Amino acid sequence: MIQAKHISKSYSGKEILSDIHLNIDQKEIISIVGPSGAGKTTLLQIIGTLEEPDNIPNSLLKVNHTSIAELSNKQLARFRNQNIGFVFQFHQLLPEFTALENTILPALIYATDKKAATSRARSILVDLGLEQRLGNKPNELSGGEQQRVAVARALINQPSIILADEPSGNLDSASADRLHQLFLDLRDKYGQTFVIVTHNKELAAMADRRVNMKDGRIVNG
Repeated sequence: MIQAKHISKSYSGKEILSDIHLNIDQKEIISIVGPSGAGKTTLLQIIGTLEEPDNIPNSLLKVNHTSIAELSNKQLARFRNQNIGFVFQFHQLLPEFTALENTILPALIYATDKKAATSRARSILVDLGLEQRLGNKPNELSGGEQQRVAVARALINQPSIILADEPSGNLDSASADRLHQLFLDLRDKYGQTFVIVTHNKELAAMADRRVNMKDGRIVNG
């Protein structure tokens, strides 16, 4: 599902990632852990095609059997929209839109028929226990509800991969526990691969595999 070889990244001469090798299978839940500054978010952004790795010999990034380096910018944007869903620590919902409207946005960007997108969004939000909140705007939702809307938005285009960066970092412990269980349930129902950057020990422990990073390198996993 995800194959990364010889992935390195530097900014202004400072090395952030150094010769990363990582393979992730379909339907696997991976947690990436390590101290702040270890390069976890940078690696997640490269896997998600939001950042480019350094162009060095033998480097390779394949996502869903596609070589990312071979895609044009336009092809890359479409590939990302079709294949990858993102969940961030801060939900980044648009405040002027309802839960339903926020959820369907990626589908409309993908040019999905609005009626079909709305129907799919309703179904996902109901699955996530938000059937009574479809018309509510973010400021009318709890933190846990906002994060579930963000998860619904990540799922709307039926991506094969969900990337999450500290998804429970802004939640109370009860909401975080529900979100962690939600990831397991979604993997079982929809068959997605999850790659989760987290400092949360419980979330890291529930993953199929934990990848430890330090100083821009994978030290085990």
